[in-house]
Amino acid sequence: MYTSSAPSRSARFVLLAILILVVAACGGGSSGNINISADDILATHTQLRTEQAAEWNITPTPLPTAVPTAGTAATAVAPWLDMLKTVDGPRGIGRYSSLALDAAGNPVISYYDALNSDLKLAHCRDANCNSAVLSIVTSTGRVGEYTSLVLDAAGRPVISYFDDANRDLKLAHCNDPNCVTAVLNTVDSEGEVGEHTSLALDAAGNPVISYYDRANYALKLAHCTDPVCSSAVITVVDNEGRVGEYSSLALDAAGNPVISYHDSSNQDLKLARCHDPNCASATLSILDGEGIITGAFGRYSSLVLDAAGNPVISYYDDVLDDLKLARCNQPTCATVDIVVVDSEGEVGWFTSLALDTAGNPVISYYDRTNRTLKIAHCQDLGCTSALIATVDNAGDVGWHTSLALDCKDNPVISYHDFDKKGLKLASVRGAGGC
Repeated sequence: MYTSSAPSRSARFVLLAILILVVAACGGGSSGNINISADDILATHTQLRTEQAAEWNITPTPLPTAVPTAGTAATAVAPWLDMLKTVDGPRGIGRYSSLALDAAGNPVISYYDALNSDLKLAHCRDANCNSAVLSIVTSTGRVGEYTSLVLDAAGRPVISYFDDANRDLKLAHCNDPNCVTAVLNTVDSEGEVGEHTSLALDAAGNPVISYYDRANYALKLAHCTDPVCSSAVITVVDNEGRVGEYSSLALDAAGNPVISYHDSSNQDLKLARCHDPNCASATLSILDGEGIITGAFGRYSSLVLDAAGNPVISYYDDVLDDLKLARCNQPTCATVDIVVVDSEGEVGWFTSLALDTAGNPVISYYDRTNRTLKIAHCQDLGCTSALIATVDNAGDVGWHTSLALDCKDNPVISYHDFDKKGLKLASVRGAGGC
């Protein structure tokens, strides 16, 4: 999709790396040797990054003139996200979180308990999650990684997840809003399947799941034939190379799946646009990374469809270490606009995307450089400007983020505190009343 002089740029990166290593091995600027300072290296790296952005037709999003930074470890740094709550702990609990809001605006979160190898659910009793009902959905074997959660029409959680003990894709359909009991079914057991799940419900309430087939390095789709998924139509969507990690799924107005995912063989961000609800055929497109020899594009992707059915995707650019946004100009994504949303350090892991009532993207993500949870609220549809802020900086926080917006466009974020506190929630004080 892009024309690029990637080989020469790649060569310059390699030469720069070799030069740095040679200088380090020779002891830097001793007499008779070439003296290269850290500033020289940084300037060269910055120049190459600028050339990359220009050659790939990437528009960087300007940072706001005043990024909110006030706060302490005990409170949110982003002034509008001033409630940070530990929902479940201790350390090891809360990975692979997936969040939805019930009809009252109260968070419902599926997540993995790594201490006990269980799939768990937290149903908050209020919008700020001052207390919650915690339930073990299933504890048979090692279960609960790669969760994806939606609520059915009755407010009951439906969760896709990976059974690591059996290497299967599974689904839990809760019998009540707190998931005291649930119907558990194996959706796919052919080989090693079920990582990187993403779940949606069709018009009949039947689950549709995209996921990764590790045995065959393929992106697959399961369309359940009933709400509890006692059986499913399973389709290989893409098996060209090693594809399908970091999948994110939405259904268009006709109920056809649209999936963003990572192509590990070519290191591209890809999009699959299914032509029918079971994805018997699909149009596959490369959105970012085509023709680029080095680096990886499309990890940690999160996809939503705007009001016109156009895909919008947040993701991590491993070349520039940036958070990026791709906005398709048509439902078919024949053309796409790509912007760098945040480039301060290594940012953009564990992205989660939602659109506000005006259609502007809101993204939660992990800042790996500072080990913090961040949020970007784009100020227009194309994210030509964005308000960017740190939400939580108390330790190593912000893994496995999941974002939802309440009826007032207030962000609510579930995430993992890697250091010690387990599953956490960030919200706006006094939110709710929708």
